Amino acid sequence: MHFITKTRLAFSTSLLSVLFSVALTSGCSQRDAEALKKQAVDQKQEITINENICALNDPSCKTQPPDIDAEVDAPVIEDTIVDQPESLVGDLHSQFTTKEENKKRIEENVAYLKGQLKEASDEQILKIAKYLSYIKLSPSQAHYKKDVSRLLDSSTQFILCTSLEDLQCLEDAPAIAPRKILRVDTANDLGKPVRAGDKLDIEYYFTKGWYDNHIKKQKPFIIPEVTVAKKLAEKISSPEVKSMSMALYGIDDISDSMSSVYQAVQKRVIEKIPVKAVVDVSDATRPNDLIRDYDLIRQEDGTYKVIHMPGLLDLSYVNPKNPANWAFGAPYWAVQFLKDVEAATQGMSQSKIKEHVSTKMIKFDKSFTGNTKSILADILWIAINKKSNDVESTLTRMAYQYQATQDLLRVINSNSRTDAESMGRIEYPYSGIMHNKFVVFEKNDQSKSVWTGTANISRTCMGSEENANMSVYVKNTLIAQAFQDEFNEMYGPSNNGQLESLITGAFHTKKRPNTKRYFTFDDGTHVRVHFSPTDDAEHRVILPMLYSARKGDIIRISMFGSAGYELVRALQSAAARGVEVRIAVDSLSGAGTGSWIKSTTASLLEPNPYQQAEQIKGLIEVRKNDWKGLNHYKAATLTRKMADGSYHPEVIIIGSQNWSGSGNDLNDENVITISNKTKSLAVMTDYNEEFDSRIWSLSTTILKQ
Repeated sequence: MHFITKTRLAFSTSLLSVLFSVALTSGCSQRDAEALKKQAVDQKQEITINENICALNDPSCKTQPPDIDAEVDAPVIEDTIVDQPESLVGDLHSQFTTKEENKKRIEENVAYLKGQLKEASDEQILKIAKYLSYIKLSPSQAHYKKDVSRLLDSSTQFILCTSLEDLQCLEDAPAIAPRKILRVDTANDLGKPVRAGDKLDIEYYFTKGWYDNHIKKQKPFIIPEVTVAKKLAEKISSPEVKSMSMALYGIDDISDSMSSVYQAVQKRVIEKIPVKAVVDVSDATRPNDLIRDYDLIRQEDGTYKVIHMPGLLDLSYVNPKNPANWAFGAPYWAVQFLKDVEAATQGMSQSKIKEHVSTKMIKFDKSFTGNTKSILADILWIAINKKSNDVESTLTRMAYQYQATQDLLRVINSNSRTDAESMGRIEYPYSGIMHNKFVVFEKNDQSKSVWTGTANISRTCMGSEENANMSVYVKNTLIAQAFQDEFNEMYGPSNNGQLESLITGAFHTKKRPNTKRYFTFDDGTHVRVHFSPTDDAEHRVILPMLYSARKGDIIRISMFGSAGYELVRALQSAAARGVEVRIAVDSLSGAGTGSWIKSTTASLLEPNPYQQAEQIKGLIEVRKNDWKGLNHYKAATLTRKMADGSYHPEVIIIGSQNWSGSGNDLNDENVITISNKTKSLAVMTDYNEEFDSRIWSLSTTILKQ
């Protein structure tokens, strides 16, 4: 079903106090350095394999630490589960620093950090060293420098803050500046709380097609009458909207399940409503996913020689100066090539066509140095899937995650006379993915709202609803403005090393933190907004949320892509404190190589390094989906167990960002964290119900400990 509600949230507790609250009296078992296997991350896929990165919500901290010296001699807490203490660092320190192995690890970490953090105080270095020791990192490990470097490139506020419930501390410009300039705030007040109104006005939508078809065993798949795509189309079509800004991973199926969205955009453009867009570009090595910077030269014998395209791609949106190399048009050789293919292969099966084209028609120039295998596969894809009479309108040199993206760009740019006036622009550089799926609406009364969430603007995610997803629509001008500011940075123009013919903005590591992050409401709701890779939601929201969980609390995570050393340790630590951790992952990406359960550096399959046999255990259970489509969520809630035994959902995290290294550190993503410590918000309770009754119940256990 689709739920529509209004909500808000707040956050709680100290990260260091939680980490250090786990009984660590048994030393850590180090991973065999030789077994470390380099994890491959396909930067142009949203399946995340490497590391892990999180996404939103969490408490805050004070930068004034407790008296470190006083904690050194604190008594060790043996074989017990401790409720979250006031200071994560202090409690962790008191639990294991009397053990020689842990003392040595801290000393080694301090020595290494002193060489890395020249401007940090001894006190700050000690706190970070304790955190590294707590998560079982020491210089002898092969992955140590990589993991520590990643942390130091990020916000370490969650380690330095006194309380994980001090959201402002978490959102402050880090006391120790991140080493990567892309994470250094461009203004001093980006993390300062901004009053955003009486209460949060929010609508949210869960896809239902995947569930209904699975339960009813419907074949063929039956598309629901009312889909999330149609809900988005309604927002676009509203007569109150006077302008739109869209950051999209792409669009597909515009003649069928996504036609309502495509036609709604097309109508607004015809009406001269300003519609701007930035879209992702694919540069993968798969057929129809690579940028076609090669040419086919017809020879006298009718064969075609593959050569490098002379010159650069012409990335002009409207008026190409070099039509032969135009990125947004079909290669000049496509029509004649397909005519020859059609004449030579008439009546052949697809396999025979591929055999004939690859052996009788295509030859690579001796000087060609590209990936001949992937280019040949792309040529064969064109031969099978395109026709000479329509190829000029259906094929381009540019490649997208969803091929109808080019049609959308043409529509959006149809009123533009020059490239400077172009309304639709592409991502550049191509490394990583522009994985957002948000739309900012401005109404006639100047108010703004934003659509975002986990669902791509695509058939399976919202058109047919074959994948499990959640979309949200936030009606708040200040929050929507944060998204607008992020859009404007990507839309540009920007002088960040683009190709000469390209007009666009800044993406990926070319961006800087420049948006407001923290919004408060009078009813106690707190909303935080983070964009990657600049805002570091993993260390500002996700890790603090996991470490703030206490005995009896429940964490519900539904995740498409999961990876990351720090996240695995945080999940294990939560279970050791008596937290019930339920994780629903996608059967392919979330349970594959490099994921939380199959990583070679830290895995949920290994014995929990924080758990003592005598302790009252929490629980980590991981399940993968049974339905045919994907579990495409990137969402989680923290539900508190209250003193009277009741449960209070306190935090929800949702966005486009998979909890992975590429999601947090490279891709263009967004995360919204909503929290409220005193008031149960419907968006959280309904997510918990959706998780328990549908996602969890239709997933199979693959890990339970």
